[in-house]
Amino acid sequence: MLDVLTKNPSLFDGATAFLNRDPTHEDKASASNKCLVALYGGGEDDSLHALRYKTFVRSAASAKVHLARLPPTEEAAAQHSYRTFHQVQKWLRVNLELTNWGRKAATRA
Repeated sequence: MLDVLTKNPSLFDGATAFLNRDPTHEDKASASNKCLVALYGGGEDDSLHALRYKTFVRSAASAKVHLARLPPTEEAAAQHSYRTFHQVQKWLRVNLELTNWGRKAATRA
């Protein structure tokens, strides 16, 4: 990961989205997608969907396709970014309001 960050200093800007207390879901997902594209060897203009397709086509030319080696879908990457954001905020001792994250407040009967 450090090699990827040193080769792509623009990813540091994306990492700040996880340190900020109020980024939008789109900011977190976008930062995560850029980082994953870089980790899987894509360019700055590549999307995760395009990179996933290119990787699949390249691997389909060989005898075996290893689905586990494909980049995640953008939807899966977004869910991962939300979990990562939550974990970083926990490390920073920031208590997040869980109802803002899709949780429902329990009512006692």
